[in-house]
Order: sequence, then C-alpha cells, then structure tokens
Amino acid sequence: MAAPGRPGFPTGFVAVFLVTCLLFAITAATVADSRSSDAAGNAMSDAFAAMFAGALWIAVSVLLVMAAVGGAMVFWAPWTLFGLVPAALVAFFLAMGRFGEGDKSAMIVVIALPLLLILYAAWARFPALHGVLQPARTSAVLLSLVGVLSIGAIAVDWRAHVPTPQSRADYQESEQIRMEEAAKVDRREREREAAAFARLGPDSRLADYLPYLRDRAFADRALEGMQKVKTRQEDAVELLNRRPLADLTELWQWNVLATREVCEAYGNAFLAAANRITRARSDYLSAAMDLEWQMPNLKWILGSKCDLSGPLERAETNIEAVADSDRLRNFAITLGELKTVR
Repeated sequence: MAAPGRPGFPTGFVAVFLVTCLLFAITAATVADSRSSDAAGNAMSDAFAAMFAGALWIAVSVLLVMAAVGGAMVFWAPWTLFGLVPAALVAFFLAMGRFGEGDKSAMIVVIALPLLLILYAAWARFPALHGVLQPARTSAVLLSLVGVLSIGAIAVDWRAHVPTPQSRADYQESEQIRMEEAAKVDRREREREAAAFARLGPDSRLADYLPYLRDRAFADRALEGMQKVKTRQEDAVELLNRRPLADLTELWQWNVLATREVCEAYGNAFLAAANRITRARSDYLSAAMDLEWQMPNLKWILGSKCDLSGPLERAETNIEAVADSDRLRNFAITLGELKTVR
C-alpha cells in the first residue's frame, strides 16, 4: 500500500522537477551533439556532457528523495531505488562512452534511464496522477524498465570490452602489422640518414655534420669528417656566433685552430651563456650546469693563449650568486682559477 502524501502544493518539488527537466534536456542535447565536430571540439563537448550529466543525476536523486518523503511510494520502492539508482548511473555513463565510440543505439539508454526516473518521481509525488493505476503495479513496471535497461547497458558494455579469442587474435595480428610498419619506417629513415651522411665530405660545412654527432651510429665518422672540412675555421666562427654554446661541446676535437677570430667568437658565446645564469630565468641552474660541459673547450682554448678573463669572471660571479650545491660552488672556484691561466 502506498503511503499517504502530505497536503499542500509542493513548491520545492516542482522547482527541483523543472531544474531536473532542464538539465535532462541540456545533457541529452550535449551528448547527441558530441560527435559533430573535430577531435578537439568533441573532447570539449564530452567534458560539458559529463558536467551536465553529473548535475542531472544529483537532481534526479534529490527529486526521488523528495518524492519518497512527500509522495505516495509503495513501501518497497525506496529500498529498490537505493540499489537501482547507482546501477542506472553506471549504465548511463557507460552508454555515454559507447555513444562516443560510435554506438548510436546507446543514446536510447542515455535518454530513457533519467527520463523514467524523473517520470516515476513525478508520478509518486502526486497521488492524484495515479488514477485507476495501481501504485504497486505501476512502480513495478517503471522500476523494472529502469533495472532491465541498466543491466542490459552494463552487460552490453562488458561484452564489448571483454576480448574474445578472435578479438585477441585480431589485436595480436594488428600489433604485429603495426610493429612491422614501424620497423619499415625506421629502416627507411636510417637508410635516408645513411645516404645523406655518405654525401658529406671535405667540401661540406661543419653545420652539416652537427646532427650526426648525437647519433651513435655516425658520431665517430662525423667527428673524423669534421676534422677534414676545408672551411672549418670560418665555419667554427659562424657556429659560435649563431648557435648556443651547448651545441658545440666538441669544438676542441674539430681540428680548429684557436685563432684571434675563434677566440673572440668563443669568448662572446661563453659570455652569452654566462649571462643566462640569473635567477630572473627559471632555467638558471641548468644554464650553470651546461657550462660544465665547456671544460674541455676551455682547457683547449686557454691553452692556446686566448684571453677569456672577462667571460670567466662573469660566469664565476653569476654561478656563485645562484649556487645551491657544492658542485656549483666548486665549479665557480674552478672558473676563478682558470682566469689566471696564460
């Protein structure tokens, strides 16, 4: 037997009912429109749909509680809803996911589940709507529909995502094909790089060899080739003027003479690198550590009587100002000692 409803016009229930209906309409429209744009637009639609869906199910839950408290539900309906609503919620979001994957039939679940519960809450809250319908039978029919839809949606999603022997075989085959294609692409790229490297020679520029210094397959041969480049003196000056010093850590191995032009270009590049060591930059510590890689270059160029006292002093001062470890403090001391090398 249904519990008697409370007298008076249920203003609060009507207000929540209208808000719930509005959220239902917005959610259904957003989900239906979530596959009509490009990838970025669809992702944004999915985010909005999930947000509206969450608000919708909160409103549906509140509506059902208000219907149970102030309406005329049969005695077993609240307990049934206690287990049914979470299942419906899970089924709803699984159906949203399937719709996003291209299953258009999942939209039936997205619309039907919240709609059935909204209608049931309204029917239960207003006993006058019962008419000749028996509350127990009507509750059983409506809530059974919700249960069948929920279980069916969950079962369909589970079957769709549980791999069958055939699907596992298909996946393994597709993975093997993908790996073979990736290997072919990698092999073609290596062949292209090898062919480009084979075209280099004494008439090439140092800049042409630079990318190969970071590749183990070419590093040794690239260094040998750089040592034979005819224009290596001019190229070294140009690289020092144009490239970050961190890209030129092997300069000392390029068979370049530390001429006045090379010394001047290296000093300017070193000073520019030292000026990056300031707390005004977020990467000041990595900039300081980058200079540590210049020690072989420094020993080579200072051994050729280049005067780097100014750049070394700037680097020492800047590193001391930001040093947060013994490693950097000791490095600053080392740079101070190098200033005296003649």
